Amino acid sequence: MPDISTVADISIKVKDRGLSRQAFGNMALLFETVASPGWRTKIVTSPSDVVALGAVFGEFSPVYIAARDAFAQETAVPQLLLINKLAAESESQALTAADAENSDWYCLIYTSRTAANVKLAATYCESRTKPCIYIAQTADADTLLGGASVIKDLYDLSRARTAVIYHAPAKQKLRLTISAAFVAGNSATIKVNGVAIAAVPFNATSDTTLADLATALAATAAIGTAVVTTIAAATDNDRVIEIEATDNQTNVALTEYTCAGGGTINTATIEVESGGAEDAAAAWASSRVAQDVGSITWKFGELAGITADALNPTQQAFLELYKANHYLTYGSAKLPAQGTMSTGRFIDIQQGIDWIAVNMQADIFDLLQTMAPKKIPYTDKGMQQLSGPVRSRLRLAVAAQILAEDPAPVVTVPLVSAQAPADKALRVVKGITFSGTLAGAVHKVTVSGEVVP
Repeated sequence: MPDISTVADISIKVKDRGLSRQAFGNMALLFETVASPGWRTKIVTSPSDVVALGAVFGEFSPVYIAARDAFAQETAVPQLLLINKLAAESESQALTAADAENSDWYCLIYTSRTAANVKLAATYCESRTKPCIYIAQTADADTLLGGASVIKDLYDLSRARTAVIYHAPAKQKLRLTISAAFVAGNSATIKVNGVAIAAVPFNATSDTTLADLATALAATAAIGTAVVTTIAAATDNDRVIEIEATDNQTNVALTEYTCAGGGTINTATIEVESGGAEDAAAAWASSRVAQDVGSITWKFGELAGITADALNPTQQAFLELYKANHYLTYGSAKLPAQGTMSTGRFIDIQQGIDWIAVNMQADIFDLLQTMAPKKIPYTDKGMQQLSGPVRSRLRLAVAAQILAEDPAPVVTVPLVSAQAPADKALRVVKGITFSGTLAGAVHKVTVSGEVVP
């Protein structure tokens, strides 16, 4: 299908790729799962849809957590396009296939934190036909030490459409207190995140069985450590296993304690001590993309359900050196900072530029299309007529606070006599230009004063 850029081609200095009309308020979530749900793309529109995701993928799966945190915001995106990446596919293959089904998204988030995967998704967004931005999350410790990192790589590669937020919540820790009648010769099975660990045979003593259970738990992919920390003498009660997740992106659910031979391991308590997987990128992006382009900045505003990181000034300086964002506590408030792409350009500026280009292209195309079969003559009067959609869109950009009102945008229309004969022969108009000043946003205020007695 021909692109409308063959009829109306818009170029802005910081954006030199053809654009197409799309919804700026839509967000896509790329994820990979072991068991395919049977679809490539799926739209979720509400927290109730997220509950259904939990039933399919589990409430501790990355896709559920990202969708949960996206819709938990006070103002959230109206819809989230889920994109299922198959294990054998590259990020480009998955996103290309998904775009063939539904390309009506502007902002992309990805559940993967692996550096190579993050960079591949960023590469796709740089080359995508439609404009987009990619909000990635990383907890890459090398960045904070000044070493090689995905953040520095994206900065060095000057990825203009990728923004990274550093977020490293504490690892989830559990205290599992159980009581049981252990019977030698039987075996126990516990499911972790819905997947059963190997059956653990009961030994002659409860204490040995608990140690075996802890070893089996620690062998799972989701659990980093599981150790018996408290054993009460001469009783089967108050046996405690302390459990820690493998990383700060993983939640752990312990379910279905069963004992072969009819016995049951009963959980007395499961206490979450700290941490828990969070998707700061999903929360941050959803709360911003949901707003009208031009009305927002990506700095300020607390993110529901997201804990603030504890960074020292040196670590914070490294993140800001590589134009990465972070989520810290300032006084009594938490806020994301600084709201920049990997190039250092503010995200809202990129959004505004895309908004002008996308809509201006569509405006000119609509003018030519709605006039058909009438024409716009290749005359000086026709040139002025063509500049009408440009002027109109710039006025709307001022109203949307993308461009400043003062100085007002300026449109320059060349005379027909300035057109190259070859272009005129092909009925191609070149040389209509405009200039405008970005409205920007206030991020810091300095006030000085003097008082006298």
